[in-house]
Amino acid sequence: MTDDKYNAKDESWYKKRWEISFSHAKSTWSYFIFSDSPASSPPYNYDGNPGANSTYTDVEVAVNPANKYLYMIGEHYGAFDNSDTSRLTTSLNIEKTYGITSVSVTGGNSGSKSKRILFDHLGRPYRGSTASTIASAINSAQDKLALSPIDIKLINSSGSITIQVEPETGYVHIL
Repeated sequence: MTDDKYNAKDESWYKKRWEISFSHAKSTWSYFIFSDSPASSPPYNYDGNPGANSTYTDVEVAVNPANKYLYMIGEHYGAFDNSDTSRLTTSLNIEKTYGITSVSVTGGNSGSKSKRILFDHLGRPYRGSTASTIASAINSAQDKLALSPIDIKLINSSGSITIQVEPETGYVHIL
């Protein structure tokens, strides 16, 4: 979280913040950690999806700290190269690993329906766009700072567990 993405020459610098996102891609719950970057060709937009080219020379997804060959993504999503499953961190596929059947992300006082949490260089959490459940993360650099705790609820056949992310500090704990 100490990776400060601020760039005075880039008016969309805040879209590069590190984030955790929960996805139901390929009909299975997983999560990924990434920092968005603009497209390499015009119109150079940020798409809010984790990308990687087929040679893995341009990757938005975080490298797995336990195995530098793997990326912190549990299932292919967005523009992440779909041809090479050997680069996924399969334990992040929480449906296959833990039997998770549903995920909800609530709170933060933003009204967001997104299953994403972004973090600034101080570790403060932000919630996604109130206008979208996907792609658009935040609308401006100051927008959607979490003002109340954010709850991540993971549900499986045995019950549920709630992970809470505190505002201001980004401290994470299980309720």
